[in-house]
Order: sequence, then structure tokens, then C-alpha cells
Amino acid sequence: MIWEICFLLTVLTLDSQTGNNHSVVVVPTYRASRASGPIQIDGVFTEFDWLTAQRIRLVKIRHDPEDRKPLRENTEVAAVWDEQNLYLRFIVQDREMWATNQKHDARLWPEECVEIFLDPDGDGRRYIEAQVNWHGNVRDILVDGSIKNPTPAQFDEMARWDFRYLQTAVQVYRTAKGEDLGWTLEMAIPWTELSFSRRHFPPKVGQKIRINFYRVERPHHGPLPVEWSGWNPVPGDLHDPSHFGQFVFSPAPSSNDFP
Repeated sequence: MIWEICFLLTVLTLDSQTGNNHSVVVVPTYRASRASGPIQIDGVFTEFDWLTAQRIRLVKIRHDPEDRKPLRENTEVAAVWDEQNLYLRFIVQDREMWATNQKHDARLWPEECVEIFLDPDGDGRRYIEAQVNWHGNVRDILVDGSIKNPTPAQFDEMARWDFRYLQTAVQVYRTAKGEDLGWTLEMAIPWTELSFSRRHFPPKVGQKIRINFYRVERPHHGPLPVEWSGWNPVPGDLHDPSHFGQFVFSPAPSSNDFP
């Protein structure tokens, strides 16, 4: 069934001074269903395709400082696609929302944001990083994977690349007393934004790309640690394409997919 979470063994060849070593990286696979109808980018998710899409819950990567406690706030991601776009849905639980930066391409991760890493060729050479906060502000970067351990200034230079036709919508949720509950994010990434790829888009059914999702949750007040979560945890730097999950593009669900 399309809801199944399965795992892929990806064998990577790593060059070292002592010769060629082979390491096995286990990454999750997501089956993104083709949309059965139009998707309205409004952050509300009323379409049937969102109700049936496979869901990803981000898991803890680490706390800074580490306290060995579970995540305080949960994040859920889903995706569907059609001939024009890849659609992403985020549901972000956040009982203390804060972010001050509303300048395009500003560094958003020092505050709070979600992040999308999208590698259409699956080789780590060039991939998109997009950071989005609850204001709907976007920092979009085309990462040059040939630069090892880029400096903040080098990332800023890569951020000169911009999405041309990205659509986003954010909805903020609070209680009747004004207490924060969280926010939702809906995105439509046109396939034309992947013109730097060596592959053809829109994808065909069965085609695969590499992708990962992250969230930075920072307490605005109090002693709680910074919380890092992601779809596939990374051992160190988030910029490790070998640990990006795998997306498989699937057909629209049929009646046989429902019990």
C-alpha cells in the first residue's frame, strides 16, 4: 500500500588515503502519490489528496545541550505531485512561536524555521536548501556540493540563487486566549525550478529523487535546549546528501489502496 514506510540500502563509495572503502547508509523511502485534482496553495489542506497522503513525522536529531529527553514539539510532513509541481505540506506544533526575520534570503536557522533539502540528481553535486519561518519568509539556496564545509559567507553567496515561481502559504493557529498552538506551511515547487538538474522533469512514475526535511525549534525564553529534528537523522552536519531520504513518485491512489 502507498502508506508503507520502507527502507533502502544505499551503498556509497568513499575515497580515503588508505584506499576505497564501502559504507552502507540506510535511508527511508517515501512514496509520493500523484494528485488526483488541483491543489490550492492556502495552508489549509482541505483537498482529498492531502487527507490520503503518506505522512512523515520528524524525529529527534539532537538537543543543544543534550538532555536525553524526547522532542517537545512535533512536526509532520506530506507530499504529492502533478505535472506542474511538487507539493509539500508541513504541520508544525509550536507553543512558543517566534521569528523576527522577514528579509528574503536572511539566515533563518538562528531563530526558528523548517528546512527542505532537495537533490534531484541524487549525487550531492547541486541541491536546493530552502528555509521557511512562520512569517512565510524564505531563504533559498542552490548548494554547490563541491565546496567542502562552506563558510557562512559562501552559503550567503549560494543564496543569490532564487526560486522564480515558488508558491507558499502559511496559516497560524492560536487558542481563544491567544496562546500559540503552531502553524502550517504549504508549498508548490514548480518542476521548472530544477532546470539545473541533468534529469528530466516532471518525473515519471517510479522516478526517484533525494530529499530531507529538518526543523529548528529554539526557545525564546527560559533554559530549554535548542531542538533539532529531521526525517532522516544525520550524524553531523545537516548538509550530508548521503543521508537524504528517497522520494519515489507513485501514481494517484486507487480504490484498491483503501481498506
